[in-house]
Amino acid sequence: SCLTRCCCYCLSSLTFWFSRRCFLSFCCGTRRRVAILILISCVCCIFVNIVLLEPLALSIGNSHNFVLGKRQSFYFFEDIPQSRWKLLQKRVHDQRKRQKKSKMDPSRYTSPSQFYKHNFQPDFTCPHEERVGAVRDGGKWLCDPRSIAAASLDRRDKHDGNGCLIYSTSGNVNEFKFEELLMAIIGDCEVHIFSPNVELERVQTPQGIYLHPWGFKGEKSKNDDVKDSELKSIKETLELLGHCGKTVDVFSIDCEGCEFDIFQDLFHNDEKNDECAPAAFLQILIEVHGAPHGITNEFFTAFQNEGYVTFHKEHGLDVKGNEQDYGFLKLSDDFFY
Repeated sequence: SCLTRCCCYCLSSLTFWFSRRCFLSFCCGTRRRVAILILISCVCCIFVNIVLLEPLALSIGNSHNFVLGKRQSFYFFEDIPQSRWKLLQKRVHDQRKRQKKSKMDPSRYTSPSQFYKHNFQPDFTCPHEERVGAVRDGGKWLCDPRSIAAASLDRRDKHDGNGCLIYSTSGNVNEFKFEELLMAIIGDCEVHIFSPNVELERVQTPQGIYLHPWGFKGEKSKNDDVKDSELKSIKETLELLGHCGKTVDVFSIDCEGCEFDIFQDLFHNDEKNDECAPAAFLQILIEVHGAPHGITNEFFTAFQNEGYVTFHKEHGLDVKGNEQDYGFLKLSDDFFY
């Protein structure tokens, strides 16, 4: 690199000058003086290049090699070389191109499990994917949960953002295993759990976990099965908690069908120039129930259009395969081409 060449030139010049001064002072005889001077200069140049400059160049080269992945993942990935990152990028592009040619109409399949068997496969490989929580129901696969702490600290300290923030829906308010284990991995983090019908005075939450007695609904929708006071939109939730415009590192959603009702609200607010800016959800872990005709394709293409890659997919507990667990990861717009 230019930096390496400049350093080499400067150090070599300095070495030559120093050697010349020393041997002009202590050596006699012109020929002997010149020979010794040349010898010592060569030794010093070799030493400077091998011991000092080569590790420096390697360090600079390696650091530069990871820049693309760091930048396009919002500084989440710090150890993916550029060559491998571009392969991941190409894989996403090629798979989505093939996807457009497939028959993605759920009505063409005999069951939701058959539809998911042939459509919307993972298009991205997270190198440090890890399951947090129970092996069966309650556990979730996350993309590199151990990097969440470093990424959130970097966002807070260097980019004037918020610290670690996690949202989770829960049907069992007496167990917080997933959230507690995730906090044990990440460390300092603010966790909010949402569950309708919960009596707050009867539930003891661990330190750092905040429980809220409501579930989620779409901005323009209504759920006749649940009282209106027990459901809030994502926008209303952000306003109540003071999280407008914040970054949410993980949003775990299992709300028995509400995913098709709320997914558009994950990306933007309806009103223009709204005072409550939408949150940025970096990882969205979501359980999909069934494959409703007319909305399922819109659901998945919305995630893709909003800059998410799919890093995980697996059958839920339903033996018929009608439930699917998906993991989505947000990347910058210039990752997609």
